[in-house]
Amino acid sequence: MAKLSTPYAAALFRAAVERSVLAETAEALSNTVREIQENPELKAVLNHPRVAERSKKAIIKDCFAKDLNELLLNFFYVLVDNGRIARLPEIAADFKTLAYSELGLLEVEVTSASPLSEEQKGRLIESLSRKTKQKINLIETLDPSIIGGLIVAYGGQRLDGSLKTSLEHFRQTLTGLT
Repeated sequence: MAKLSTPYAAALFRAAVERSVLAETAEALSNTVREIQENPELKAVLNHPRVAERSKKAIIKDCFAKDLNELLLNFFYVLVDNGRIARLPEIAADFKTLAYSELGLLEVEVTSASPLSEEQKGRLIESLSRKTKQKINLIETLDPSIIGGLIVAYGGQRLDGSLKTSLEHFRQTLTGLT
């Protein structure tokens, strides 16, 4: 992780651990980054070099103060002061890696053709938790093109049990026979 975002992520991580607010900080940071990324105008203003630092801080306070703990609000101010607010998505990703490791969490992305029922999600989380010996944070993605089945990705692994892939393998097998 030897990049510009690493020292900021590590500093926030240490401060959150010291104050016993790691889980809340991770969740609030993730939510805030998502909100900024989903709002192109807000993102443009925060990243624009000609917008004054005090204006950026006022915008952050007005938009997010109710959702951020004091540590995270001050962290955003430091990023603004140091001209690093544009690096927020990278910093958040590095922080998430550190926080999830400390909290024993594993983010698992599950892709399915249609939404999973609560029972299916529960069984999947239970199974993955037993296999990995970690708490699971399930991220569900819908992709109708996989036709059926699941694609499960975590920790650099990708388990493809989709009907689309099975049919492709079957087609390749049949093509090889002729």
